[in-house]
Amino acid sequence: MRWVQKYGLLRRKDESQGWAIVRREDTGRGISDPKRRKVEARRLAYVKARRSLLVKLDEFGASLDDLSSEEREVFDERVRQKASAGAWLEEMKLRPAERRTLNQAPKSLDDFRTEVSNAHSALGLYKVLREREVGELRARVEAAREKKKEDPHVVLSEVDKGLAGDKDLAGIGDGVLTTQWTDTLVFRAAMILEMFVKQKVASVRLGFFDPVDRPVKAPVYTPVQSWNCPDLLSAVYLQFYLWMIKAWPMHICENERCSMPFPATRTDKIYCTDTCRSAARDRP
Repeated sequence: MRWVQKYGLLRRKDESQGWAIVRREDTGRGISDPKRRKVEARRLAYVKARRSLLVKLDEFGASLDDLSSEEREVFDERVRQKASAGAWLEEMKLRPAERRTLNQAPKSLDDFRTEVSNAHSALGLYKVLREREVGELRARVEAAREKKKEDPHVVLSEVDKGLAGDKDLAGIGDGVLTTQWTDTLVFRAAMILEMFVKQKVASVRLGFFDPVDRPVKAPVYTPVQSWNCPDLLSAVYLQFYLWMIKAWPMHICENERCSMPFPATRTDKIYCTDTCRSAARDRP
């Protein structure tokens, strides 16, 4: 609980940071003006280069006063070369420093438990609908309505609110609950679940996998579908949404002459088609 109160869970704190989990903040250290930073970097690099060569001279038991004019010119030239090579590193050190913090919004334990309740209810309703357990569905609707009737201020999950007939949602009325046409009840419950999940993934946007994740040996341009999730909560419900619609993860065909992405309907499927499997097997 202390960790949750300190760092938060599920949502980002600063929406302006885009998808970043880590928020970057300027600490005030360093030089922000590029021209002034470059001048100071050159100065520091020259000082360090000169000091380094003076130490080497001292190791040989000599000093600048012992050098001839020609040797002094060589010394100065070596200082300039060494300083030029080190100026870039000094400039990098002088760049404004950043402090990185976790970009998550604080969340109370009660709010976190509410999100858990929402997810649990949605998963339970999906299971009932998937297995078409109409009797259990009726019992669930009646239980939600009874809770609301006993205590109008009771906190129900978003799904149970719909099942109980919340005034702001298209709930299940008496006529739907008691009808002999079970398809009507199932349809209405499915609509409640889908509306809830749709609202949870509303902030997810379509995207593409990064180029480094694309098949490099593909014979043609092969963009691969991806999604941009603004926070962990939307990613959780995106996974649930893909599960509901039976979307499969993508694999890359292991036939080197193909390398096309395909839906992995089985964990042991490594080729996109039988043709690719045969071609890969026949290759020497």
